[in-house]
Amino acid sequence: MRLILISVALSLFLIPFHGSGAHREIQTDRPIIGVMAQATKRMTFEVLGKNYIPASYVKFLESSGARVVPIFNDLTENETKEIFQLINGVVFPGGIVNLLTSGYANVSRRIFHLAKKRNDEGGYFPIMGMCLGHQFLAAVVNNNTDNRILTDSYNMTAPLNLPKNFRNSKLFRDIPKDRVKSFNESLITPHFHNLSLPLRLFEESKELKDFYNVITTNLDRHGVEFVSTMEAKNYPFYSMQWHPEKCSFEWVSMKAIPHFLSSIQLSQYISNFFVQEARLNRNRFPSDTEERAALIYNYNPVYIGRNGNTTFSQIYLFN
Repeated sequence: MRLILISVALSLFLIPFHGSGAHREIQTDRPIIGVMAQATKRMTFEVLGKNYIPASYVKFLESSGARVVPIFNDLTENETKEIFQLINGVVFPGGIVNLLTSGYANVSRRIFHLAKKRNDEGGYFPIMGMCLGHQFLAAVVNNNTDNRILTDSYNMTAPLNLPKNFRNSKLFRDIPKDRVKSFNESLITPHFHNLSLPLRLFEESKELKDFYNVITTNLDRHGVEFVSTMEAKNYPFYSMQWHPEKCSFEWVSMKAIPHFLSSIQLSQYISNFFVQEARLNRNRFPSDTEERAALIYNYNPVYIGRNGNTTFSQIYLFN
C-alpha cells in the first residue's frame, strides 16, 4: 500500500525532462570527470591524511570508460574556474562534512554555478550528486539552506521505487524493461545517511519545485518518507540519496551493501548513463602532459577495509 501511495505522490512531481542533451553530438570519447575531495575530520582514518576521496567513486566512473581528476576542497575561485574548463563533468560524493560552510561545499557551490551558467549559454556540463552531494544540490538551489530531517536510514537497503511514469525522467527512461521489476522489488539501493530531504520540502519550496523533478522516494525504518532520487528539469544535474558506487566496489562485510546481480546492474546503468552525459561536454586539457599530471593515477589508493569499521574498502588520501 505504501508503494502505491508513493507512486501517486511522485506522479505530481515527475514531468518530462526538457534539458538540451537529448539531441547533442558526442564531443569526446576520452571523458574526464572531477570528483570532489573532502576533509577526513571525524572519520576513523583521520590520522592518515587531511582530505580523501573514496576509491569506489573512481572505480565507478572508470568502469564506464571515464578517467578521474581529484578536485581539492581548498581551491580558490580562479583555480576552480581553471579546473572547470578542463573536465567533462563532476561528481559530488557522500560524506559528513558541513553542507554549507565546508571546503567541499564552497568549491562545489562555485562549480554548480559555473555549470549552470555553461548550460544556460548553450553548452553542456553534467553534475551527479550522491548522498551528501544529493543533499548539497538541494541546498544550493534552496537559497543555501539546510532543511534536512533526521531519519533512521543508516546502513539500510531499500528498493528503487520507480513510479509508473519513470520513463518521463531522463535518468531512468532507458532502463531495460526486464529489469524494472527487480529494481522495484529488490532491496537494491544501499543507504548510509542519518539526515534526509523530506518530500514535503519539494512541495513547499518554490525554488526546489521549479528546479527539480522528484523521481523516487523511500521510507526509513519508521516509515518516514524522504526524497531518494531527483533530476533538474532543465539541466543535466542528477542526484541520489543512495550509493550506486558501493554495490560493485565496497566490500565491508558489516555494512548493508547489496552485491547481487540486480544491484550491480543498477550500478552499471547509473555509471554508464553519467559517463555518456560527460561525453557531450567539449572541455579538454591543453596538452597530454597537463592531462596526465592532473589524473588521479598520480596517487595510490590506501586499503583501509581490513579493520572492518569503515564504509570504505579503499580511499585516496591528499595532504
